[in-house]
Amino acid sequence: MNGKKVQANADAAVAIGGDANAPIFTNPKFYVTQSEKSLRSVETWPRVKDLTDLELGVHRSLPGPSGEQAIPYVLRDADRELREAVRSGMADGGFLLLVGDSTAGKTRSAVQAIRSLLPSNRVLIPDPEDDLRELPDLVSNVADPVIVWLDDLERYLSANSVSVSLLAGLKGSKTLLMATIRDHVYDMYEDVSRSYSPFDFGQAVDYLHLQSGARVLNAARLVRFDRIWSADELARAESTGDALLIAAAESSGPHGVAEYLAAGPKLHHELVRANRSSSSGGHPRGVALVTAAIDLVRAGVRWPVPVSFLQELHQYYLTDPALRPEPWDSALQWVTAVRLGVTSMLLPGAIDGAWYPFEYLVDVVERDEDSQSVTDQAWKTALSITDTNETLLHILVAATHVDRADVVLAGAKELAASDFQGGALVYGLGLRSSGKSDEAEVWLQRAVDREGAEAAGIIGVAHHVKGERDAAELWWDKAVQLEGASASAKIGMWLRKYDELDLARSWWKRAIAAAGDNRRVLASQIVVELYEIDPTEARLFCDQALSGDDALLLWVLVGYSLYERETREEARYWWRRVFDRRGPESALDFGKLLMREDRVDLQEFAYWVDLALSSGKLQPDSIITPGFLTALNQVIARMKEGRPDNR
Repeated sequence: MNGKKVQANADAAVAIGGDANAPIFTNPKFYVTQSEKSLRSVETWPRVKDLTDLELGVHRSLPGPSGEQAIPYVLRDADRELREAVRSGMADGGFLLLVGDSTAGKTRSAVQAIRSLLPSNRVLIPDPEDDLRELPDLVSNVADPVIVWLDDLERYLSANSVSVSLLAGLKGSKTLLMATIRDHVYDMYEDVSRSYSPFDFGQAVDYLHLQSGARVLNAARLVRFDRIWSADELARAESTGDALLIAAAESSGPHGVAEYLAAGPKLHHELVRANRSSSSGGHPRGVALVTAAIDLVRAGVRWPVPVSFLQELHQYYLTDPALRPEPWDSALQWVTAVRLGVTSMLLPGAIDGAWYPFEYLVDVVERDEDSQSVTDQAWKTALSITDTNETLLHILVAATHVDRADVVLAGAKELAASDFQGGALVYGLGLRSSGKSDEAEVWLQRAVDREGAEAAGIIGVAHHVKGERDAAELWWDKAVQLEGASASAKIGMWLRKYDELDLARSWWKRAIAAAGDNRRVLASQIVVELYEIDPTEARLFCDQALSGDDALLLWVLVGYSLYERETREEARYWWRRVFDRRGPESALDFGKLLMREDRVDLQEFAYWVDLALSSGKLQPDSIITPGFLTALNQVIARMKEGRPDNR
């Protein structure tokens, strides 16, 4: 796609404010590059204690009465959960994601946690364009835990940065990924991955995005931070005796304390007031410039944009000549001027001449249900800015989220012309929804040839939601021919997401019946995925999916999968079902299962051993096995080394 000129779909180009015959130019190289810079060796990474809060992404705060910047940290309600998660990650690594609104205080809390628990540990703060694929090899033999710091995670979600394959490569290493993401951005990923847009090829965008960002987010341990502080948090702020914190606690009103300290409400108030004639002190061109930048973010451009794009786009927001817009240089100076020693309306990017809006201003617009929709011209500009398939996908996801089928189709043609996974599928479904059936069939078949069963299954879903059941069955039959039982299981899960529960169950039963010796494993995978949607429904299906010894083995597998996902009570529920059928020997088996070489869970082990002994049918000496003694020796060794146990 680099340096390529692509002809936009005529209808779509007109629909989003373009010329049907005008080309879309991509890859302005000065804007964003895929340089795939090599990572430095771990011993060259800075230590946490050697980095400032600003270097780690904490917003500047309002100066105190004497001009000082240092604000005492106030314990947040989520800090206990956050620090517990950090401690857990210190032993075996992991992926921790802090979710909250802009200026909710999530980055400050994360910084405080690692300063407290890991002050001397190495930390990597990668650039979004860094190639992180070599990271697993770099950290494979580290003696002490290391941290990979990913502030504003959405900037890193691409094939060469933070991906599912990267997470798999880091599993078991002493690498803690700590990331932050704004509520609205997280919700967008969740909405796209868990629900579907009214137009059918939105389903295909879902499919594409599930290959990247949404699957990454699903692998994270979440800690949420509320924008509005609780009564306990406000009381702790006032108890510090700090004049600025006390003022923030008393004056924040509908805003969070962290918002107040970061000057967010003040900037927004100034922006609103500036939308008046320049002759009366307003800055209408500056307001248009900031609004254009905000619209680009809402359209999926979540990175700094060269000022030339903003200079062209903002003119479409100057709709009232009576306001007498100020000169361009004055407007640019106004939007980039630092207010109160804290921040500015537009912030500079790493590349000279590129800017992005203060994220608090974006959040205000996105939270307001009465906000104007993103303009056609902003969508057109967003499409013209992208220079890689991954960045284009961000635009398509944003368009899907607000049901802009025309934008998705305009961008999908570029994906289809490349070898990007799912591009042909998106474009084929888009053509089909536009009434171009013959051309659509060519691209859809090409999608199945490239992508296999999953593409065929999604095409079937697209037919199904339009009531075209026979056509849906034909495509689903193709999927099953290509992938067998697992394709049937996926079709059932898609149907479940459309609330077609009876039809979904029939496909799951078909999948299990066709799975042969793999039936128990496949059934457990269906049940565990159902737990993410509806635990009650998952229990019911698990209870009915198999019978006899097959059912017992299924319950064991489901219990262990839930245990691995930290859902201990549900794991115990299924293992107790087995215990009730098979007796104390099964409880002892569960206990041994939890004494693995790489992970020792004495608390859960003790629960099952006690359950076995309480039956009166086992003797204590039958429990003290070589495996049990080996596990105890591992715990003792960890204690001598000063390493925390996993539990």
